[in-house]
Amino acid sequence: MTFNGTARAEHGADVPVFVASCVFTHPARDFAARHGLCLIDVDLLGFWNSGTTLSSLVELDIGRSGTNRKLSPDHD
Repeated sequence: MTFNGTARAEHGADVPVFVASCVFTHPARDFAARHGLCLIDVDLLGFWNSGTTLSSLVELDIGRSGTNRKLSPDHD
């Protein structure tokens, strides 16, 4: 939530991109979708590392799509 609160207001981000070396939980993906945050998880990070452009990955943003190809169901 801190990232969301500062990305635009303090840092002037047009497209806030949160990159992590893990998978995001369902609640995190929902939060990101509600607030227009782009999530790049460990799977997409691998593509970025292999040369896929960031702009292409933003289109695959798991926060908006609500899913990830390798993400197993959340267990609460």
